[in-house]
Amino acid sequence: MRAIGFDTYGGPEVLHEVELPDPRPGPGEILVRVDAAGVAPVDAMARSGGLAALYEGITTCRAAGENPWTGLAALYEGITPPYVPGMDVCGVVEEVGEGASGGQENLAVGARVVAFVAFSGSRGGYSEAVVVPAVSAVRAPANATPSEAVAFLLNALTARNSLDALALPPGATVLVTGAAGSVGGYITQLAYAEGLHVIALAGAGDESLVRGFGAEDFIPRGADVVAEARALAPDGVDAVADTAQIAVDLLGAVRDGGRVSILRPISQDDPGRGITLLPLTVRKRATDQAAMAGLRDLIESRTLSIRLGPVLPASQAAEAHRLLEAGGQRGRIVLTFPVD
Repeated sequence: MRAIGFDTYGGPEVLHEVELPDPRPGPGEILVRVDAAGVAPVDAMARSGGLAALYEGITTCRAAGENPWTGLAALYEGITPPYVPGMDVCGVVEEVGEGASGGQENLAVGARVVAFVAFSGSRGGYSEAVVVPAVSAVRAPANATPSEAVAFLLNALTARNSLDALALPPGATVLVTGAAGSVGGYITQLAYAEGLHVIALAGAGDESLVRGFGAEDFIPRGADVVAEARALAPDGVDAVADTAQIAVDLLGAVRDGGRVSILRPISQDDPGRGITLLPLTVRKRATDQAAMAGLRDLIESRTLSIRLGPVLPASQAAEAHRLLEAGGQRGRIVLTFPVD
């Protein structure tokens, strides 16, 4: 089986084609023949060695009780390369392991699925085939191509994870940073669908886009965000869903006792005023089949929009990482398989 991986940390150029043994599913697992794989920031962080550098030795969010990122630095520790990144795929079930009923989805050979891949070592989504727990997969959206289907899963599940952690009642106010981005856009759409008052922070040219997602109020990037947010919510916003890694600068916009979800470590232990910092990693939802199926259903009902960016053949994975690291993508970059 061919895959795209790396043997040493470095820039996009370290990605290359590798040959791996054909995987076989064990009990409770399925084998997926991959048509498309998503490209995520965590893939680039793994490839560059940034996971180890970023998470090692950081004291983060002690007030929240735990640092969910501590294990990510050791994804490749003690494992012989090549290493294969990739956290989500779309493909066809080719083999079903013993006892792998597929949970509520009742997956069978021939079913087209989207699947979460908790990559580690040579097991990752940038592969012609991958084995995952059956409960990490759901039927693919009926109204989507493989590239479109894989474009939603990881980002929408990350958004779902953020809103679930914030646990806001209908009518509460949430400030979403990076609201035009791949994750922030899904947070905005989900929050609107759940009756939350969304204040969107994004580039000035993205106002129409994020209002289309359901944002009621808008703050352009570069403004005095704390002052603008306090003008809109004088007592402070109930929560911040931070995808832009600027949570420390926005604490003044949060009401006493408010909540802030963060997707990357910050150097902040206790923000005071009863504010809770919620450090999150989507890997903890890797087997949450019910959440994945629910998001799929929202895609099919068009409550959530598919946000597809550039689609490249797997042989151009290095270029995909260059595009990712250049920034500015509003949709998910996707690699198509098999490897050319």
